[in-house]
Amino acid sequence: MSFVERFKSILIGVGIIAVGIIGLTLMIALRPEPPKEDRVELAPIVQTISVDDQSGMIHVTGSGSVGPQKEAPISAQVQGKVIRTSDHFVPGGSFRKGEVLLELDPSDYENAVAMAEAEVTQRRFEVIMAREESQIARDEWGRLKSRNPEIEAPKAGDLGSLVFREPQLKLAESALAAAEARLRDARTRLDRTRLTAPFSGQIRTKAAEIGQVLAPGQVIASLYSTDMAEIMVPLRAEEAALIDNLQSRPRARVKVGGATREGFLARIEGALDPATRSYRVVIQVPNPYLGDSPLLMGSYADVMIDAQQVDTFIEIPRLAVREGSMVWVVRDDRLHFRPIQILTQRGESAIVTAGLSSGDQLVVSTPAVVTDGMSVRTVAAR
Repeated sequence: MSFVERFKSILIGVGIIAVGIIGLTLMIALRPEPPKEDRVELAPIVQTISVDDQSGMIHVTGSGSVGPQKEAPISAQVQGKVIRTSDHFVPGGSFRKGEVLLELDPSDYENAVAMAEAEVTQRRFEVIMAREESQIARDEWGRLKSRNPEIEAPKAGDLGSLVFREPQLKLAESALAAAEARLRDARTRLDRTRLTAPFSGQIRTKAAEIGQVLAPGQVIASLYSTDMAEIMVPLRAEEAALIDNLQSRPRARVKVGGATREGFLARIEGALDPATRSYRVVIQVPNPYLGDSPLLMGSYADVMIDAQQVDTFIEIPRLAVREGSMVWVVRDDRLHFRPIQILTQRGESAIVTAGLSSGDQLVVSTPAVVTDGMSVRTVAAR
């Protein structure tokens, strides 16, 4: 085949291909478009709960360590050797108010009392004698005056006092008063050889034994009361403000382990702590050692205090509160922002007193994008 013939064959092939491409392009261009489907954007799904009105007691909660109402060291007030101790004078021993816990050798102090009593007796005799001598002087002056009416009576002052022996009488009376004071002191020191319990309770520690010589001021034991336990509970300022009428001693429930005891709020101690913005309230529990579940000193307790009775409130999850005091509610398939008034928050809940109504659908989930008035779909939260 000549060159010309081959060239013609090539041109014919290229032409056929070009015609095919043009035809296919026209077919595609002229093909009718399929019907367009309407695209529907679905509203986001939010989880909601239905809220209901409630009424009842609002509580504030806290925790603290159980301690005694009264705790004090007891010390020797005079020097002496320990000669006797109570059977209850042991760590953990129970005692009653006024019970003698320890006695010191009283011999020296008994002697001092006897000597002071003797001195008082002597001084009283001296006063009697001085009064008699003063009266004799007055009687003699009276007789002298009756025989010599023109004699003037001694004028007030040193001369008159000397005439009637008044300085001697005053000196004797002063000596008697001093002797009586020494007797009272001696008796007091004798009484202090018997160390008595200042209140009913138990002994925490003791530091004295029979035969030991004690010095004044030496601590012999640490005591604590058992008729009342106290729990110091820190409360935030806003929590403390919820408590109505402290004078009525609001009820408190104290839980240690699985046991619950009844107590009451006795007082608020001190002023607001500026660092923590909290107060310390004192819960008292009477007779903490009685019953099947005694409160042990030093144990950790959870406390729930009756704060105030509220006629209408709604309790919602804290996670539903947005931006401090805002919630989202759904009405007619639209999400709305709504401000609320929170009385207090406890645990995972918030107590709402304004802004919500019974039956409102409260949003408890968080969509990716939120705007006031946006359309939403709802599902009940589990």
